Amino acid sequence: MTCEVVTNAIRHGRDLHRIVIAWDHSTNGTLAVMTRNDGSVQNDLATRNGNQNGTGMGLDRLKRMVTDAGGSFETGPDGMDYTLKAYSKPPSVFREP
Repeated sequence: MTCEVVTNAIRHGRDLHRIVIAWDHSTNGTLAVMTRNDGSVQNDLATRNGNQNGTGMGLDRLKRMVTDAGGSFETGPDGMDYTLKAYSKPPSVFREP
């Protein structure tokens, strides 16, 4: 997931200066992954069409993996930044089918 987020920020972000990635492993087994980058999104069809859950193959694949494992997944503009928030229980979220 982290590789996909960094790749997307570099590939699709403009004027990118910062990527912040936070992993929170709680004692109950829940895993929260939150990322934020300051690159303005080029050709962001998802935002222009009102769908902020991502339309790219990489984000769609990640969303399916997380939600199929019973988690939640959100992406989209957040003020001047672009954020991704994923919550689930490891390790099934990160295994390829």
